[in-house]
Amino acid sequence: MELLSRWAFYFTDSISAGLIITLKVLAVSLITTLLFGLVVAIMRMSPIKPVKWLAQAYIEIFRGTPLLVQILLLFAALPILTGWFLTSFQTAILAMTLNAGSYMAESYRSGLESVPVGQREAAASLGMGSLLAFRRVVFPQAIKIVLPAIGNTMTGMLLATSFIFLVGLQDMMARANLILWKTGDFSIYLLVTLIYVAIGLVFVWGTKYMEAQFKQDSV
Repeated sequence: MELLSRWAFYFTDSISAGLIITLKVLAVSLITTLLFGLVVAIMRMSPIKPVKWLAQAYIEIFRGTPLLVQILLLFAALPILTGWFLTSFQTAILAMTLNAGSYMAESYRSGLESVPVGQREAAASLGMGSLLAFRRVVFPQAIKIVLPAIGNTMTGMLLATSFIFLVGLQDMMARANLILWKTGDFSIYLLVTLIYVAIGLVFVWGTKYMEAQFKQDSV
């Protein structure tokens, strides 16, 4: 009971405010990742070789380097190299989007390529242009295939938010570190871990629910 009372105090006094920041970063970066990943996937499948090569290079670079390094480079090196000064929130969003977008792009690509060519041909025979066929025929089928990967990406991004304190954001990890420094109570990390697990389970359940809905719609 003593542990629970300490956790209740930590949560109401500090961790809850950090949780809000964590969820804000996660929500915005999820939206930008889903959109950016789709753009990169389309570039990756482009018949224009320079566009395709650019997408491939981006994917390999960001999948082949640690997120921690990417965050620190964007935070410290970007202003020096380009003169662009981003806020801590902007840096966190950009780093999370670029990192997760590289994985999401490949998931989108595999989903789009799995749609039978005959579906595109049927759409064309009905007079649909390529953009309309993509929006009404190809993408709805691909998203059903990609949905589990989206769920995995969401979970990975949730865990990745534990690094955003490095750019000065007072998220859950930053506040947990401060509590540890003040109290020496390592159990604060267990509390934060349980919160991450709870949010992750919500993502898992939400993804499974959406998969079930898609299956019902296809029956």
